[in-house]
Amino acid sequence: MEGMMQEVPASENIVRAFSELYAERARFKAELPRLANASIPPPNPFRFRQGVPLVTPESLVDLAASWEKAAGRLIPAMARGFPKIREDLAHLKLALENGSLDPRQCLHAMLHGDDEELERIAFDLDTDSQALKFVLGQFMKPCIEKQAEMLKPLIQDLQWTKGYCPICGTLPELSFIKGEPAEKWLMCALCGHQWRFAIMMCPFCENLDQEQTELFSIVGREHERAELCHMCNRYMVSIELGKRPTEHAVEAASLGMVHLDIVAQGRGFLPVAIYAWNVVCPHHVSSSAKPLTIQKKWKM
Repeated sequence: MEGMMQEVPASENIVRAFSELYAERARFKAELPRLANASIPPPNPFRFRQGVPLVTPESLVDLAASWEKAAGRLIPAMARGFPKIREDLAHLKLALENGSLDPRQCLHAMLHGDDEELERIAFDLDTDSQALKFVLGQFMKPCIEKQAEMLKPLIQDLQWTKGYCPICGTLPELSFIKGEPAEKWLMCALCGHQWRFAIMMCPFCENLDQEQTELFSIVGREHERAELCHMCNRYMVSIELGKRPTEHAVEAASLGMVHLDIVAQGRGFLPVAIYAWNVVCPHHVSSSAKPLTIQKKWKM
């Protein structure tokens, strides 16, 4: 993350805000116990090839078992990185300590996109609903990623051609190019699973018409780009790992390309998957950064 801030000063504000949270979340995930998956059978190969993912997102984690530990580890990091929500974090911490926040209820509302229920919970806690969703998402992510890692062997020899995750069915946050010959891979926005995907296809609408696609990048950073689909009006950030001058952590790559999110959304495109930092406004980037020069081309 220090390298990201040096390479792309325009992203410094957002990268710095998330850097300590990312590090603490990774440490917390590493310390979580390996979870048993005896209740999750291997998928039916035919249904799997037809696009039925292995599990639902809700079955990936029992957050109640690690709720207090996640809060104790991640709330301090969030308070330092996001000072504007410190009051909300204090309210959540108090609710956790006195038992007035039900982890299962929150988890169910988050994974089912029940904004009405989340707004009700936030109102009861005197907390902003967007802050609540952000915090709950950070609690969930390391637990879900840990479980997904344990499920990989169940699908590793099966064919998957869809643009959503073969484990949990969630859309990807990032595409990356690696290998020789080049292969395109996607990374799930929820469980972090990575899978190979058709290099010319839009993961959101499965468009293959190259006249309806567009790429753009920043001059001098052509290994990072935004892939735009004019068929569904969605975009995804992408990185060519082999063209980077230094080693790069794929898990943090999309965070360092928020400047591409800003340009794409400024042109009216929506991200394939929405997550913590990619719904952005121009004032979120550093005002001291040098102007970015955009170059674009049609077709993948």
